[in-house]
Amino acid sequence: MKHTDKITQGIALLAAAFVGVQMATILFSGDAFCLNQGCKVVEELTKVPPLFVNLAGFLFFVTLFVSSRWLKNGPHPQVSWTSLLLLGGLAAEGVLVGYQVFVIRTLCSYCLIVFGVVLFLNLIGGLRQIILGLSVFAATIVAFSALNFGQPQLTLKNRTLLSGTFAKTSCIAPENQLYLFFSANCPHCQTVIKTLENCNSCEMHFNPIEPIETLEHPELQHFPDYDPSLNRLILSLLGIKTVPVMIVEKPNGFSVIKGEDPILSYINKVCFNYSDHDADQSQTYVPEQDYGYTSGQSTEGECEIEVECPDPGQGTTPAE
Repeated sequence: MKHTDKITQGIALLAAAFVGVQMATILFSGDAFCLNQGCKVVEELTKVPPLFVNLAGFLFFVTLFVSSRWLKNGPHPQVSWTSLLLLGGLAAEGVLVGYQVFVIRTLCSYCLIVFGVVLFLNLIGGLRQIILGLSVFAATIVAFSALNFGQPQLTLKNRTLLSGTFAKTSCIAPENQLYLFFSANCPHCQTVIKTLENCNSCEMHFNPIEPIETLEHPELQHFPDYDPSLNRLILSLLGIKTVPVMIVEKPNGFSVIKGEDPILSYINKVCFNYSDHDADQSQTYVPEQDYGYTSGQSTEGECEIEVECPDPGQGTTPAE
């Protein structure tokens, strides 16, 4: 038995055990283990339940172990069943990674661990396997980068913006439904929230992008079953990587307003009836309309979602 085969078998068993633990976690707790919110985002966009996705991964690694240990012959003298399995696994991982990078723009840490295992097993398979594997993976990534998926529709398994709402506030007979997407660590978000403490004509929904326990705001109606990962998913689908963001419901779709100053200007005009803002200045989203939010550097009055934003005027600093 070659030394490479022993390494492949050992890693395949460890990977199968790792995926098995993930399956058990889903069965007993209902939620998959993940190091970031990206896993929840990916789960929301898969038609197959996470348990069955992990079952497929578990069977893949078990089959890989069996192939490496007992099935030495392949369909061709120079190609073993193990090599074919590894190429197929890398092709599948290329699809998943490409989807995360180019479509939803959010990475799943658990998925990346599994991808790393499959990639490593291809890299130790010899020069031929390395060339074939990297070619398959590169072709998949290039194909994804060349396609224009457009803006995905917000068909979030029959869930709505309210499903991500931590709390809402309203005064008598609110005239507008607004959703504020914010981070607890972003001072620009806190400025907007502070402005909304006074009674006004808008019903404001507070949609955090990470779990929070409290919100300093008077007279809130709380929703204990809110899902903050849904808010990250919505921003990902819209191609937005900064907060604060405000979504305004409209009869023909919704408007998206980004940044502290534009949001405050809109609130002053629409909610407090001040006259220094054109309420139609925000950009309206309607189904199948392509609009141009990009994921570049954050601008003044905004915080990158993956970066902890310091006090205004001090620039951005990566989160610890």
